[in-house]
Amino acid sequence: MELEYLTILEKRVKEMLEMIKTLREENHRLECQLTEREKSTQALRQERSEVRGRVEKVLTKLNHLVDDENHSILETEVEQATSY
Repeated sequence: MELEYLTILEKRVKEMLEMIKTLREENHRLECQLTEREKSTQALRQERSEVRGRVEKVLTKLNHLVDDENHSILETEVEQATSY
């Protein structure tokens, strides 16, 4: 009877050791996935920041063009109004 308990205990210990091994492997795999996703997220944030900067530059140039055009139109209107 004691020998049966010992056999059962050995079997359970072996199962637990296998489970621990499997969980450690899974944990390592998940940590690697997390690291890769963090790198990917950081790269996307960097790219978004660069795109935002480029868009802001383009908008600034467009605003200057519009301002210059409006200024030119206003000058033309003033010249026409004063030439009468």
